[in-house]
Amino acid sequence: MSRIDISANRNCYALAWSYGEICVGCGCCSTNKKKRIKARIKYHEDLLRDCRNFNFWDDNPEWRAAQERKIAEDINHHEKCLRKLREELRQLEK
Repeated sequence: MSRIDISANRNCYALAWSYGEICVGCGCCSTNKKKRIKARIKYHEDLLRDCRNFNFWDDNPEWRAAQERKIAEDINHHEKCLRKLREELRQLEK
């Protein structure tokens, strides 16, 4: 069986999934706005779930504190993106 892969879009939105290398076909770069927004919502929900389930905490208290700050920042970022994207989707569906 042969398989053809395409490289990720130069402005790939889903870098955590594609690593900027191979297009994973997630739809985050779709030209269809509704499909693109829905895909980006799924992307941020996935990353938010990863943040909330993070359990690779360092034993060093300083590193642990840094990890906790970063996870809190990431959670805030993904929640903010989700609010914005869900509002865009609501407006689009009106």
